[in-house]
Amino acid sequence: MSKNNSLLLLLFTFLILSCSESDNEIKEESNQEEKVYLKSIDLGSSAFYNFYYNNENSVDYVELEGTQNDFTKKFYYENGKIKRAEYFDENGNPTGSKEVYVYENNQIIERQDYLSSGEVDEIYQYTYNENLLETINYKGFNQTELSPLEKIEYDSEGRIISRENLQSNIITNYSYDHQKSPFLNFEPNIVLIDDFTGFVNNPISIEKINGESTEIINQINLSYEYNILNFPIKRTGNDQNWEYTYY
Repeated sequence: MSKNNSLLLLLFTFLILSCSESDNEIKEESNQEEKVYLKSIDLGSSAFYNFYYNNENSVDYVELEGTQNDFTKKFYYENGKIKRAEYFDENGNPTGSKEVYVYENNQIIERQDYLSSGEVDEIYQYTYNENLLETINYKGFNQTELSPLEKIEYDSEGRIISRENLQSNIITNYSYDHQKSPFLNFEPNIVLIDDFTGFVNNPISIEKINGESTEIINQINLSYEYNILNFPIKRTGNDQNWEYTYY
């Protein structure tokens, strides 16, 4: 091989390596951009949900303020897993109420809610299908057996499209946009399952129907404004105006 050809080969190899490094840097920057964490939801009327995270970017505590039921919910970890959550009142005083999480195969399979007296108030039992929460069973205070509470269905993108309350026979159906949910990077999102649904994209239609008569009980249509990273910054619909901020 001539000297000129050798130099050309070296130059060509250098250019390929440089482009590869540049591509990797762009991918890394893109991945970093996607790691956006929800800071607060302004619910209107001076009511807020505030979210705080630990050094591993898992939820540290959630705070509800500006309502008649203000609270702070603090999460405690063991070996990287949430073991319990304790409640504090609006003045930062412990209420004595707590939630204890039970695991199997690295999944939360049960939540035990305790009263301030130390008695078990409620138990929620979770089952999964391919790592997606599928059913919730429930046992209330002084009840002796678990009973079916909720069945959850998903679409091919892992979005909740139906939540059926098996005790009230009310079915809630959801449809979504294709932008990023504020909870996309919230871990573990099962701790929010009582209050929120859209963990992949954002719900644009929420329809409650009677499971027996299929009569529509209530329907909410929602629209959003998004930031440059395609996360919502404002939600409007049915006289509900929410605003989102991020870290």
